[in-house]
Amino acid sequence: MLCPKCNAVLNDSYKFCHDCGFRVQDISLKESIHTENPNEEPLQTTIPGNEKEEAFSSASSDVKQEQTASYVKSRNTFTRMKNILVRPKSEWDVIDREKPKVLRLIFGHLLILSVIPFVSAFIGYWLIGRPVNDRWYRDYHYGLSSGLACFLISFIAPVIAAIIINNICPKYNIAKGFKLIMRLTAYSLTPMIIANAFFLIPYFRFMAFVLGLYGIIIIWFGTIKIMRTSKEKHLVFFFACCGIILGVYYVIYLAAKIIIDAFYLPFIRNS
Repeated sequence: MLCPKCNAVLNDSYKFCHDCGFRVQDISLKESIHTENPNEEPLQTTIPGNEKEEAFSSASSDVKQEQTASYVKSRNTFTRMKNILVRPKSEWDVIDREKPKVLRLIFGHLLILSVIPFVSAFIGYWLIGRPVNDRWYRDYHYGLSSGLACFLISFIAPVIAAIIINNICPKYNIAKGFKLIMRLTAYSLTPMIIANAFFLIPYFRFMAFVLGLYGIIIIWFGTIKIMRTSKEKHLVFFFACCGIILGVYYVIYLAAKIIIDAFYLPFIRNS
């Protein structure tokens, strides 16, 4: 299905256009009504003249603030999260037909995802607690610091990983493209970020990292579809991307945890 305003390729399940925020559900409804009443004047779905050029220009440029807000309100981001986890191969085909837009990835995807680790770490360490020195300890400030750290890591890790991968692309005969690679890193870390919900469950928090490894499958299909690596170099590039994307996330998380523990644990042990 095509958006009648900007001609972006849409899934049939989308209610709003992911590019311009146009409500395509109304179009589908009117088309169904017209099918039942063929004597009515058909709905115009093409954009003439300057309006079409303006729509193409808008779709080709990076996303605007109001378009990002429309994308978030449309709930298409939740459909993207579900599809990238359940059927990553077919969802990469849909992503490949979209215009890469960094602001939408950050504010329309990562921002929403990052709420999960923030709430999970905050509640998990504040209300539920953790074992320290053979006793159960709960701390509001430790939970808040951990939650904020997880929140920021969800933004920082995909960007840093994209910068690194973008710089090594020429070694694998792949053209540089930060916007394209940003899609690879952001969507590949989706299971890792969602799995942070395990911070709510004591003694099972390690599962956040185990289940997050599912991102390897998403990286595999992503490197094939949007990076278009050759068969000869795909396997090497795939392992490089896995090491960079997952490695950057783990290293930043462990560094943040060491800093937070070094600051709070002395107070916790002495209390």
